[in-house]
Amino acid sequence: MWKTCDRKVQTVKELRDKMLTKFKKKYIGNWDFYRRYLLLAIPMILQNAITNLVSFLDNIMVGQLGTEQMSGVAIVNQLIFVYNLAIFGAVSAASIFGAQYFGKGNHKGHMYSFRFKLYATLLVTGGAISLFLTKGSALISLYLTKEFYQVQIVEDGEQALQVFDTFQPNLVLLDLMLPGMDGYQVCRELRQRSSVPIIILSAKGEVFDKVLGLELGADDYIMKPFDSKEMVARVKAVLRRTNAPAAAEPAADSLPKECVTYPDLIINQTDYSVTYKNKRVEMPPKELELLYFLASHPNQVFTREQLLDHIWSYDYIGDTRTVDVHIKRLREKFEEHPQWELKTVWGIGYKFEYRE
Repeated sequence: MWKTCDRKVQTVKELRDKMLTKFKKKYIGNWDFYRRYLLLAIPMILQNAITNLVSFLDNIMVGQLGTEQMSGVAIVNQLIFVYNLAIFGAVSAASIFGAQYFGKGNHKGHMYSFRFKLYATLLVTGGAISLFLTKGSALISLYLTKEFYQVQIVEDGEQALQVFDTFQPNLVLLDLMLPGMDGYQVCRELRQRSSVPIIILSAKGEVFDKVLGLELGADDYIMKPFDSKEMVARVKAVLRRTNAPAAAEPAADSLPKECVTYPDLIINQTDYSVTYKNKRVEMPPKELELLYFLASHPNQVFTREQLLDHIWSYDYIGDTRTVDVHIKRLREKFEEHPQWELKTVWGIGYKFEYRE
């Protein structure tokens, strides 16, 4: 009897083991496959986790600097995303063939697939670098052309000065990193020739670079990378101030409405002209607007923030050093006068002081 019971228990155990083995074989498979799969997958998972973590930390750090820097990182991330898509598309087919060759044991075909992936990656990378180095100006031109602006592209500083006299632009977008004559020299030469508005485009984001560009005569400074919509909006704003409509001819005994006069000084915002001691003084639109605003409110003190708000508008992305630079340039255009001056009120801002 005991033998019969032992045989039944053994039969049930064998049946259970057989069913378990059949289940594992059908639904789970070979454990060696999972082991090899994990050996390949875990490094990829760790790589993606580290990449995303670094990107996350980078966004947090840049986000503490300001919205402009954050938007720059977002633009670069989009470009990197497009680049990664191009790489993925270029090597996907070769990866499929490589897996098939590897499975068949065709090492020569597998070698050709790997070689193709390497060449495709190098080709896409070289194409991307060439595109951004050679077509950066064309991309800017495309955005401006969509807004119905006539655009002339030049590749170096000397050519820019030559084309300037023939093309006669209403505004100049100037990159600082130019072959031969750099952007600073071009800005200085253009300002000596004309009062045409100049907007500097540069990856140099230090305060020194911005101040130097503004001191040399630029009207605005846009840091790279920048949003195309912001660039077009700034171009429109500068042109709007520059191309102010001319007023009708005034009567002989009257002055234009937007005009202030002081001894030896006439500031006319209607036709954007400044006359000092019966001589016309050339100056960029921003300088004239700043001078007109201060002279229209004699002996009234304005902070740098107030002047930024009135002259550059609330959406201007910059710092208060812009005001200091423009005041300095205005003072250099006029000799010391006994009855009026642009005076610094220490710790507060500036005022146009008039002494009767």
